[in-house]
Amino acid sequence: MSPRPRKSILFVGPLPPPVHGQSLHFMETCRGVGNCDKYVVSVNATGKSVPAAMVLVLSALARMVGHFLVRRIDIVYFTCARSRKGSLFDFLVIGLARAFGSKVVNHLHGADFRDYYATLPRAWKKIAAWFYDRIDLSIVLTEGMKDQFLPFFPGMRIEVVPNFYAREFERDVVKGPSRARELIYLSNIMESKGIFTLLEAFRRIGERFDDVKLTIAGACIGDEGMKEGEVRERFLRELETLGRSLPGKIAYLGVIRGEEKVRRLMDSDIFVLPTFYRSEAFPLSIIEAMRSGNAIVTTRHNYLPEIVSGRNGVLVEPRSSGAVEDALNGLLANGGKTREIQKHNIDEAKSRYSCERYLERISAVLEVPPGRLSPMGDGKSD
Repeated sequence: MSPRPRKSILFVGPLPPPVHGQSLHFMETCRGVGNCDKYVVSVNATGKSVPAAMVLVLSALARMVGHFLVRRIDIVYFTCARSRKGSLFDFLVIGLARAFGSKVVNHLHGADFRDYYATLPRAWKKIAAWFYDRIDLSIVLTEGMKDQFLPFFPGMRIEVVPNFYAREFERDVVKGPSRARELIYLSNIMESKGIFTLLEAFRRIGERFDDVKLTIAGACIGDEGMKEGEVRERFLRELETLGRSLPGKIAYLGVIRGEEKVRRLMDSDIFVLPTFYRSEAFPLSIIEAMRSGNAIVTTRHNYLPEIVSGRNGVLVEPRSSGAVEDALNGLLANGGKTREIQKHNIDEAKSRYSCERYLERISAVLEVPPGRLSPMGDGKSD
């Protein structure tokens, strides 16, 4: 019996830069997915002007057509959009794949596809349904996320593949008693990520505990509630006020990456993300914090209760500084219980959310043999 030919996969999605959760996830998938021929077309329009984004999309489409014309592509793997403009690109990707006989695999990373699709005008929804019905397989991050598709596409095949932490977090973690109990917020500085909720809670926590500190890292970003400039102005103003009333207890580091990011998480005790961000689904930062031995304080929002339970930390109601304060007070006042949570989080992250575990799962879903981890596997990147 002759061996089966290697599969050929065309990956279409956002490689860094800029760096964000989805671009890092896509990069690791391209690098490490199973033993196959890989070709990558990067489309990362984050932060680009409309003309620059249009040029990027047209260039990506041209490269995709080039791949289809010169080689057999068995699978097209793409990360679907959740906006009308973005869905136009989805339609072209799906249409090209189907025209050339390729299987279509879609990977959803956000929690807002259902809301986007439900609000489409009737004619647009019919067009969208025609294309999305031609997806062979959709991948979601949690069991609950299946409800992003099932109300509209009840026959769609959906597989669950949880998120993962980066490989640089694979190291020993020791959490001993510390003189200063370290809190950390590591995410974009956005109103809907709960940064102002946290600052209000920390004002009272910092007054109550002499040995507590808060480290904040991330870039100021606008959202539906506040523009970027408004976020930056308010954040810096409140940071300055807290710095005067709680000297030495709060620090803002800006954007941190790589070894500094790992070190800061390893040196922290409690990770706080009081998010109510509309598309929040499965934040990488939470499982990175778990692997680094942090107790987690986050919200009962979207699918976060599927990731964080009482064994991992504390879930609070969104937009409630009082609830965040109570959660932090309980963890800081009971160091023994907090250490138990930290140890549990390290063990759970290792067993459920390692990069190797993710690549085993995604390779199985794509029906390719497991492969070696490498900078870009066998891939050819455009």
